[in-house]
Amino acid sequence: MEANSKPIPDLHDAELYAVRHDTSSGTVECVVRKVDGHDPTLTLTGIERFRCSDFGLQNVVLELIVIDTTRRPTQHELRGHLQWISATFDGESLLSAQETEAAVQNMLDGRYVLVSLIPSWGAQIRALAQSIDWE
Repeated sequence: MEANSKPIPDLHDAELYAVRHDTSSGTVECVVRKVDGHDPTLTLTGIERFRCSDFGLQNVVLELIVIDTTRRPTQHELRGHLQWISATFDGESLLSAQETEAAVQNMLDGRYVLVSLIPSWGAQIRALAQSIDWE
Protein backbone atom coordinates (compact mmCIF):
# COMPACT_ATOMS: atom_id res chain seq x y z
CA MET A 1 0.00 0.00 0.00
CA GLU A 2 1.02 3.59 -0.25
CA ALA A 3 0.64 6.76 1.72
CA ASN A 4 -2.66 8.50 1.19
CA SER A 5 -2.99 11.03 -1.61
CA LYS A 6 -3.01 14.03 0.76
CA PRO A 7 0.27 15.94 0.95
CA ILE A 8 2.51 14.88 3.81
CA PRO A 9 1.99 17.39 6.61
CA ASP A 10 4.81 19.73 7.56
CA LEU A 11 5.54 18.78 11.14
CA HIS A 12 8.74 20.78 11.58
CA ASP A 13 8.91 22.00 15.19
CA ALA A 14 5.72 20.14 16.13
CA GLU A 15 5.73 18.29 19.44
CA LEU A 16 4.93 14.58 19.58
CA TYR A 17 2.94 14.17 22.77
CA ALA A 18 1.08 10.89 22.47
CA VAL A 19 1.61 7.46 20.95
CA ARG A 20 -1.31 5.04 21.14
CA HIS A 21 -0.97 1.40 20.17
CA ASP A 22 -3.99 -0.84 19.63
CA THR A 23 -2.77 -4.42 19.28
CA SER A 24 -6.21 -5.78 18.39
CA SER A 25 -6.46 -3.60 15.27
CA GLY A 26 -2.73 -3.37 14.52
CA THR A 27 -2.74 0.43 14.55
CA VAL A 28 -0.52 3.08 16.06
CA GLU A 29 -1.59 6.70 16.40
CA CYS A 30 0.95 9.47 16.83
CA VAL A 31 -0.52 12.76 18.03
CA VAL A 32 1.47 15.95 17.54
CA ARG A 33 0.86 19.59 18.36
CA LYS A 34 1.92 21.88 15.54
CA VAL A 35 3.26 25.39 16.12
CA ASP A 36 -0.14 26.80 15.04
CA GLY A 37 -1.87 24.81 17.82
CA HIS A 38 -3.46 22.24 15.49
CA ASP A 39 -3.19 18.62 16.71
CA PRO A 40 -3.01 16.27 13.72
CA THR A 41 -3.00 12.52 14.27
CA LEU A 42 -0.89 10.20 12.16
CA THR A 43 -2.55 6.78 11.98
CA LEU A 44 -0.45 3.81 10.95
CA THR A 45 -2.42 0.67 10.08
CA GLY A 46 -1.30 -2.87 9.43
CA ILE A 47 1.82 -2.45 11.54
CA GLU A 48 4.50 -4.99 10.66
CA ARG A 49 7.39 -3.40 12.59
CA PHE A 50 7.47 -0.43 14.96
CA ARG A 51 10.07 1.23 17.15
CA CYS A 52 9.99 4.38 19.22
CA SER A 53 13.06 5.48 21.15
CA ASP A 54 13.90 8.33 23.50
CA PHE A 55 10.31 9.43 24.17
CA GLY A 56 10.54 11.99 26.94
CA LEU A 57 8.94 15.13 28.27
CA GLN A 58 9.88 17.10 25.17
CA ASN A 59 9.73 15.47 21.72
CA VAL A 60 10.25 17.95 18.91
CA VAL A 61 9.87 16.83 15.31
CA LEU A 62 12.40 17.80 12.68
CA GLU A 63 10.70 16.01 9.79
CA LEU A 64 8.21 13.32 8.82
CA ILE A 65 9.38 11.11 5.97
CA VAL A 66 7.15 8.56 4.24
CA ILE A 67 9.05 6.14 2.05
CA ASP A 68 6.90 4.36 -0.49
CA THR A 69 7.37 3.21 -4.08
CA THR A 70 6.93 6.76 -5.40
CA ARG A 71 10.24 7.73 -3.74
CA ARG A 72 12.09 4.86 -5.47
CA PRO A 73 14.08 3.81 -2.41
CA THR A 74 17.15 1.63 -2.81
CA GLN A 75 17.40 -1.77 -1.18
CA HIS A 76 20.37 -0.50 0.83
CA GLU A 77 18.33 2.44 2.17
CA LEU A 78 15.44 0.16 3.13
CA ARG A 79 17.75 -2.34 4.85
CA GLY A 80 19.22 0.49 6.94
CA HIS A 81 15.79 1.57 8.15
CA LEU A 82 14.75 -2.02 8.87
CA GLN A 83 17.95 -2.62 10.81
CA TRP A 84 17.14 0.32 13.11
CA ILE A 85 13.47 -0.66 13.52
CA SER A 86 14.31 -4.24 14.41
CA ALA A 87 17.29 -3.59 16.69
CA THR A 88 17.27 -3.74 20.46
CA PHE A 89 18.75 -0.92 22.51
CA ASP A 90 22.15 -2.64 22.38
CA GLY A 91 22.07 -3.04 18.60
CA GLU A 92 21.12 -6.70 18.34
CA SER A 93 18.85 -7.30 15.35
CA LEU A 94 15.57 -9.11 15.85
CA LEU A 95 15.24 -9.87 12.12
CA SER A 96 17.06 -12.61 10.29
CA ALA A 97 18.66 -11.84 6.92
CA GLN A 98 15.81 -13.74 5.22
CA GLU A 99 13.14 -11.74 7.09
CA THR A 100 14.93 -8.50 6.19
CA GLU A 101 15.03 -9.36 2.49
CA ALA A 102 11.34 -10.35 2.53
CA ALA A 103 10.43 -7.03 4.17
CA VAL A 104 12.54 -5.08 1.64
CA GLN A 105 10.78 -6.87 -1.22
CA ASN A 106 7.37 -6.17 0.33
CA MET A 107 8.23 -2.45 0.43
CA LEU A 108 9.53 -2.45 -3.13
CA ASP A 109 6.36 -4.25 -4.25
CA GLY A 110 4.21 -1.56 -2.58
CA ARG A 111 2.74 -3.74 0.17
CA TYR A 112 4.19 -1.56 2.94
CA VAL A 113 5.31 2.01 3.53
CA LEU A 114 8.12 3.01 5.83
CA VAL A 115 7.43 5.96 8.11
CA SER A 116 10.21 7.88 9.82
CA LEU A 117 9.58 10.63 12.36
CA ILE A 118 12.96 12.30 12.73
CA PRO A 119 13.49 14.32 15.91
CA SER A 120 15.12 17.64 16.60
CA TRP A 121 14.92 16.50 20.22
CA GLY A 122 13.46 13.46 21.94
CA ALA A 123 11.47 10.66 20.39
CA GLN A 124 12.39 9.00 17.13
CA ILE A 125 9.87 6.71 15.44
CA ARG A 126 10.14 4.34 12.52
CA ALA A 127 7.44 1.99 11.38
CA LEU A 128 6.73 -0.47 8.63
CA ALA A 129 2.99 -0.36 7.97
CA GLN A 130 0.46 -1.18 5.29
CA SER A 131 -0.76 2.41 5.25
CA ILE A 132 -0.51 5.84 6.86
CA ASP A 133 -3.18 8.48 7.12
CA TRP A 134 -3.33 11.85 8.83
CA GLU A 135 -5.95 14.35 9.77
